[in-house]
Parts: sequence; C-alpha cells; structure tokens
Amino acid sequence: PGEQVFRLIELGTSRRVARYALDPHEHCWIQISALRLLVDLSPEDAVDAFRHRLSDPEGPPDNLFVRKAIVEMVRESYPDERGHELLLQLAERVDPSEYVRMHVVQALATFETDESRDVLRRFLQDTEFEACPQVRAQAVIEWSTIGRNAYVAGDSEPAALAAAMLAWAVTSAGEPNVQRVAAEECVALCEHSRQITESRDIDA
Repeated sequence: PGEQVFRLIELGTSRRVARYALDPHEHCWIQISALRLLVDLSPEDAVDAFRHRLSDPEGPPDNLFVRKAIVEMVRESYPDERGHELLLQLAERVDPSEYVRMHVVQALATFETDESRDVLRRFLQDTEFEACPQVRAQAVIEWSTIGRNAYVAGDSEPAALAAAMLAWAVTSAGEPNVQRVAAEECVALCEHSRQITESRDIDA
C-alpha cells in the first residue's frame, strides 16, 4: 500500500532510483525500471521526471525506448489532468520517432476531451503536423476504437465524429496505406454498429 512505501524504503534508495530514472546514459532498461519504480514511490516526482526526460529527445539512440515507455506509463498510471497535459505537450513537440508518436496517438485516444480529439484529428488530417503514414494509420485505428466505444455507450456525437473521420480517411487521406486501414476499420465499425444498434444508418 502507498502509505507504507516509505516505511520500507530508505530515502537514499528513492534518491538512487530517481538518479537512474534521470540519467539518459544509463542502460535504457534500467532507466525504464527506475521510472516505473518511481511511479510507485512518488507519483508527483515521477511526473517531474517524465517532463524532464520528454523535454530532451536527444541522447543515445535507445532513448526512444525510454520515451515510449514513459508514454505507456502515463497511459497506465495517470488517467487524469497530469497525464492529459503531458501527452498534449508531447504531441505538440512532435517526437522525432514515429514509434513514439504512434504510442502518443494510442494514449491520447483514451482521454475523452475536446483537446485530445482535436490533436487526434490533426494526426490524421494535417500532413504538415504528421506526415508518417504509419502514425496516421494508427490515428485511424484509434478513431475506429472511439466509434466502437461510443456505440456501446450509446453516445451518438463521438460515434458520428469517428465515422466522419474514417470516411474522410478513405476518400481524402491521399496515402494508400492510410486509406486501406481506414477501409478495413470502416467495415469493422459498420459491423459493430449493426450489432449494437441493429441499424444500417452508418453504412452510407
């Protein structure tokens, strides 16, 4: 339990964990383990460590694995304003790795806010903001997930928005891989909506 953590771990140990979490030249898997442990030891200090590490995408080549792990930790452990703010900031900074950006798209899709949806739209539609087909295709997949969840919840507004995003991707994405993924997701969303609502209204 959280209230017992500091009875079991000495202050020097937590400082050592923080040092490993903040050292970009330490082995990447030690950094990741230290960051995960820091989340348990001190969630607020972990957020500060995340900000510090995400603010500097330079460093050893394997730094991208640390940034990707941080995005996953934010998604798992900070489903609140702290995580939301971190992800929005990271999206605006445009991580140099498309691998990390794909995980940012996945994590942002879990936040049901106007800001996160607007950034997801940009990842799909704004090629100056995001030119990588794989990242744009990931945005398509997340829009499809948003649509499926909306049908389950009976929420028509995000369902309609998701359908519109997929339809746009099929007709206007201008990238074969993105359009192919969008076509597959359109079929899946139509089948899903039919099972939930017994309606064909979305098919058009």
